[in-house]
Amino acid sequence: SSSWSPPVDIACSRWIPTRYGAGQCCIGAGVDCVRFVNAILADLSGLPRCELPREAQDAAFHNRSVSARVARIMRQHYRVKRLRTQSDRKPGDIVAVGCRTDPFHVGIVGSDTRVVWHASPQGVTRTSFQAMGSNGYKVLRLYRCLSIPA
Repeated sequence: SSSWSPPVDIACSRWIPTRYGAGQCCIGAGVDCVRFVNAILADLSGLPRCELPREAQDAAFHNRSVSARVARIMRQHYRVKRLRTQSDRKPGDIVAVGCRTDPFHVGIVGSDTRVVWHASPQGVTRTSFQAMGSNGYKVLRLYRCLSIPA
């Protein structure tokens, strides 16, 4: 859509109306949260998509040991550093959130830094941090991809 101008929103909006699909990463067909983040980081950085292990299905990504392994692979591939505070989040940052029923979910901070793009059960969408908080999600970690041009 021509109404998207910042690069992060252009990259993410291409995925609308892609439905949720565990283990998938195909615009218009299906994508899960980790593969959505992987695709956006590749798009914004110009790097090839990171090779993810087969067991990194979205459901497994919500498992702490698998998610830690996948996060390590992605951090090295995209040169990602953990941010110490949430106050300085910028468009394109990676946000990890969790709640009681969904311990680990990831998305990308939009050009409006009050919003996160993510692959939800309803498909790829934008959700405000406030709405996520109202649904019981807490921000667990925030990361910056050093491979994305400033």
